[in-house]
Amino acid sequence: MTAHRTSADRPADSSAAADPPGEYTAWRQGRWEEVAGPNGKAKVVTNGKIVGRGMHTLPGVPGRWSTDEAGALTVTATAADGVRVDGETVAGTAAVPPGRPLEFPEGRVGFAGGGNGAYGLVVMDHTAVERSGLSGIDTYPYDPS
Repeated sequence: MTAHRTSADRPADSSAAADPPGEYTAWRQGRWEEVAGPNGKAKVVTNGKIVGRGMHTLPGVPGRWSTDEAGALTVTATAADGVRVDGETVAGTAAVPPGRPLEFPEGRVGFAGGGNGAYGLVVMDHTAVERSGLSGIDTYPYDPS
C-alpha cells in the first residue's frame, strides 16, 4: 500500500471540478483512522478465541487463558510473563473482565470481550504500522460521477 493522492499530487492541468467534496475527504480520513489510527486494524497482531474451561495458549501471547466455573475469563501467568490486567501484574490466576485494558511485554496492549464461557482476545502493537511501512491506502483518483 502506498500513500493516497491529494490535490497537491495531481498534475497541474487537472480540473478544479475534480476536487473531492468534504464528505468524501472525511470518509477517506475515517478509513485511514480505521486501519492505522489508535486502535486500527493494522495494529492487531493476535486475534484469538478462548472457549470453555480448558487451558488455551495463543501464539505470541503470554499466559494460559481459560474460563472459570461461572464462565468468566481468566489468565494464569507468572510475574515474569509480563501480563497486566487493568494495570495489575498477574502472578497466578486472575480474572479478566471484558473490556478492561490488558498489557503485554514489548508495549503490546489488548482487550477481551465476550461472556458465558466464550471470549475473543485482541492484542495490538502500536508500532506495527510504522514497522510494516504502511503509509496509505491505494485509491483511484476521485471521479465525481
